[in-house]
Amino acid sequence: MKLNKTYFFDLKSYVCNIRDCKKLFRSSVLLLIILAILCTGCGCSSTPTDKVEGTDEEGARTNIEQQTLDLAKERSIEIATLYKELYANAEKSNSDYYYNQTVIPQSVVDEIENLLIDKGYPVMNSDSKYPSFLENSESLYEFWDKVSKNEDSEQELISIALTGELYYTALHHIDGKKYRDFVGVGWSEDNKPTITTETHTEIMDWELITETDFYYQIIYPPRVLFEDYAFVRLKPMDKTLYDLTEKYISPIGYLSNNMFVSEWNHNDYGHLSFNDLLEFFYRVRNDHISIHTFLPNYLKKLYCHTLIYLCRSSEKGVCMIAKKMFILGKKSVVTMLPIILQLNQRS
Repeated sequence: MKLNKTYFFDLKSYVCNIRDCKKLFRSSVLLLIILAILCTGCGCSSTPTDKVEGTDEEGARTNIEQQTLDLAKERSIEIATLYKELYANAEKSNSDYYYNQTVIPQSVVDEIENLLIDKGYPVMNSDSKYPSFLENSESLYEFWDKVSKNEDSEQELISIALTGELYYTALHHIDGKKYRDFVGVGWSEDNKPTITTETHTEIMDWELITETDFYYQIIYPPRVLFEDYAFVRLKPMDKTLYDLTEKYISPIGYLSNNMFVSEWNHNDYGHLSFNDLLEFFYRVRNDHISIHTFLPNYLKKLYCHTLIYLCRSSEKGVCMIAKKMFILGKKSVVTMLPIILQLNQRS
């Protein structure tokens, strides 16, 4: 339907609307003045009882949160002071991973962890090769038992970084609500422990799995949910299985490919996505990571050997494998034709 200019831009109507607005404004101001005089004359006063109650509840909750966070800061400084001498005397070198920071040897980190473990603290036992796990984990089972009964409880988690920093986590379950206090403690130039970060966040989910693994998921302010979970291993990893995993599984992994989650064999590739696997096999064969975006000419030189490597044991034609590999991807079939021809020539 077309708009009728006569209806929508009528000058008379516009002027009348302006006059009506002015009258309404004047009436509103007059009414407010009268109400103010009446309230003053009769001694009326606002009694925002509901607002006060709501404010008191929010204030009490905020006070509890601040109290637990303050206790976490005191506790973390207290723990860091215990290994001050070990950190101060440790040899330090510039870090390749932490910008503008120094690191201490893993052997010193182990000394610090053992010191705290011997004193009964729940400490993540780190290793330069194998995944960390929680020492003195009995306290976490006690914590979870109380949580399961909807009782108030608290659990500490302590980890030591290669920078010598202490990461202190306190998990809380109070009045049916769960949240986390996190405090980071670094070291000043004169080797004094100093608070570097402090956060108080809600926990959306947590669970104890098969009595060996615990995880929790926090809600990042302003209530933005991330899918990442904090994972706490309660028992040491089987080193033999871990070594086998690192050798045969980790180079490909489970991210962005379906090699280990689909049924296939060398006679029938099933739904195996070769296009997704290409970069991982290139990394395995050449020992460095490939790039995702590249020019076709660069692709021909860079990936031709990889395609042969992938398809060498196949009874199907290399051309068919190459087609399957790239039709599912973002590149066009025409772009891949030179590669297919080159593969056929090599085969």
